[in-house]
Amino acid sequence: MNWLQNLPIKRKLTLVVVLTCSIVVLLACALLAGYELYEFRRAMLRDTTVLTDVLAKNTRAALAFSDETAAH
Repeated sequence: MNWLQNLPIKRKLTLVVVLTCSIVVLLACALLAGYELYEFRRAMLRDTTVLTDVLAKNTRAALAFSDETAAH
């Protein structure tokens, strides 16, 4: 820590500002990555639900009439 005491006040202030900005940017990136992961999972769940609904509606008639070719 001796090197920090020998620095001029201008350098110390610059160091504090740079460190603060770096921490804020890293925190913002982490929050954005977490949000994107949450939205990706939510979108995947929504898309999967829609696809299963479409598949269920398309195969309902084939199963009701025992039509094997339409079920494929």
